[in-house]
Amino acid sequence: MDYVSVINPGTFNVFVEGPEDLIQELNRDELYGEIDLSTFEPGEYPKVTPKVVKPDGITVLQQWPIVSVWVKNERN
Repeated sequence: MDYVSVINPGTFNVFVEGPEDLIQELNRDELYGEIDLSTFEPGEYPKVTPKVVKPDGITVLQQWPIVSVWVKNERN
């Protein structure tokens, strides 16, 4: 069975630190969030924290907001 997922909000914020040259060269393709939905059964998950994917040398100090995920029993 295929599932459809809805994630709200679709974006989140991160506060990072690292060497000045890495921060200045950082672009949005190098810093993003992932949620592994492979273990999620249909239902509502109101407090999911995305895993921040980032370059080596960058430290995530804070991220917000926590997102809500809905997994539905529907074909895409």
